Amino acid sequence: NKWYYHMGLEDGTGIFCSCDLDGKNTKTIGEFSHSFFWRTLFFDNSCVVVTKDDIFDEETYEWTGTISGIYRYHFDTGEAELLCSEKEADDLSYDIYGRYNNQLIYQEKTGESYELRFMDLETKKITQPLENYDIFTGMVSDNFFVGNVREEDGYKVIELNLDTGECKTVMENLEHAVDLFWDSEIKVMTYVDNSSERFHYETCQYSESGETVLVREGGEDFYLAPIAATGDLLVCDYGSDWEEDRDFDLASISKEDFLAGKNNWTVLEY
Repeated sequence: NKWYYHMGLEDGTGIFCSCDLDGKNTKTIGEFSHSFFWRTLFFDNSCVVVTKDDIFDEETYEWTGTISGIYRYHFDTGEAELLCSEKEADDLSYDIYGRYNNQLIYQEKTGESYELRFMDLETKKITQPLENYDIFTGMVSDNFFVGNVREEDGYKVIELNLDTGECKTVMENLEHAVDLFWDSEIKVMTYVDNSSERFHYETCQYSESGETVLVREGGEDFYLAPIAATGDLLVCDYGSDWEEDRDFDLASISKEDFLAGKNNWTVLEY
């Protein structure tokens, strides 16, 4: 019943704050001086974030790298708990995908590859469910992890059952990673078809029987990639982002109309 947010201060530090849903009764919870990646996982009285602290040369002020780690911030006590040790590199060393039961599901960079890891948030025990898989992007939905896996000659999409450990290949021999959206009602993959001379995208639906069926296709003005669902509606990234000056646009459409290939979406104002 509250909003929680992080606010940077002029002195370079930061604080976590809360307020009522109507914006009233603003309260400072505690300090948190790290910058962090956009993805945040919320629990009952805490959140988990990947920190991203840039390093600059003291003399030239040139950027030299990034220090990143995974923290759990406790809203009730203001404690910042380090879950995964900080690493210095030329890019983020971690990404977080979701949670299942009491497991944090995240990615850790080791050398040139990215490995999928589970952490029990009570015991801090870490397991690696998939050996020799280079996980590029992913998401958690219900009892599944679905992700893009990098291979020597391209990408493939996998679905990992978090209860049984069974891993299925959904789509393979892909030139690029795909945009994924998975929930209990709809599982779709959206990608650009590079065999066409002009911008052309396709969206395929994955069924429980293991089949992939083409449900949408079109040019850049008709590009829809689901990013969230609320009831019977999908919220989608709308339009091609190949143009550098393009704003981030959102649109909504019913799940039924999306799967039917219809273009009767509503652009969201924000």
